[in-house]
Amino acid sequence: MFKSVIPNITKRCLFNNNNKNKNNIDIIEKCIKYYYCTSAFNTTTNARDLFDITRKQLKQAKNLDVAYSSMLDSRILFEHVVGLKENARIPKDLQLTPTQNKDLQEVIERRLNNEPIAYIVGHKYFWKHKFKCNHSTLIPRPDSETLIEQILELHNYEKQLPLNILDLGTGTGCLLLSLLEEFSNSKGVGIDQSLDALKVAKENSISLKMDNRSTFIQSNWVDSIVNQQHNNVPLKYNLIISNPPYISENEYQTLNPTVKQWEPITALVANDNGLREYDIISKSIRKHNLLSQDSNTLSNIPSFLVFEIGHTQEESVKKLVVDNGFEFNYKITCI
Repeated sequence: MFKSVIPNITKRCLFNNNNKNKNNIDIIEKCIKYYYCTSAFNTTTNARDLFDITRKQLKQAKNLDVAYSSMLDSRILFEHVVGLKENARIPKDLQLTPTQNKDLQEVIERRLNNEPIAYIVGHKYFWKHKFKCNHSTLIPRPDSETLIEQILELHNYEKQLPLNILDLGTGTGCLLLSLLEEFSNSKGVGIDQSLDALKVAKENSISLKMDNRSTFIQSNWVDSIVNQQHNNVPLKYNLIISNPPYISENEYQTLNPTVKQWEPITALVANDNGLREYDIISKSIRKHNLLSQDSNTLSNIPSFLVFEIGHTQEESVKKLVVDNGFEFNYKITCI
């Protein structure tokens, strides 16, 4: 069946004078890719053989990032579809069912279309836990774990301290919930504009049994807090963290398709060469005195604002936050 379809599509796209659009070539490539993928999978049901086929197909991806991670990605996709435990040895005699075979073909195709692995399997490991994520949230990244590391060292917070933590642009909630894991007597508030992202964060808090110590609010940064739109939400915090949009429009155009085609642009791009949200956040916090040691519940506990910043933004962000009334103490930059 497929052998007859491929040549016909190729002939129609290449030799019809009315079809000069580049999309024709894309159609041909997708059809050929689908044909060979399906053909290979129709030759065997043996799990080890199919794992090897999966790895080889991803290794031949046009996107070098996809090709480079083909071994690990193949393992993750295979575990996801077949239901194997992580890093478990694939049994020699394991056979895939027709449904598993079909599902494996589909996730390979999604990966070859540059969709991130975390979106395909629906989760990403961050710090000490697995976090649900989907297309409404940024994917948690190892780079952001440096914020957790720096905060733990920042001024030797004692882990039993009852901190109030505010996370601006919480997304999956990975930063806030990871900090609540470390500071077991603390409570936190996660802010995001996206209701879909907040739903994911709430689900993560429930799965990690931290929903009684975390609150998630839809807001444009701190507006809901300063307007006192929510009961039982602190007005003062001794730790405010944020991984805001900080990529410039020009830099965004250079991003890998695995990011640019799939992750929410509103969580990535900021005006003023990527600096606008840093300015808004730091000014708002200073104006409304959200970061303070004056409250009785926070007395004698040092207070900090911690940003994740781009690798070229250190001096610009430093000047900006100092101009907005902060003392710059530490360098916290993505690797």
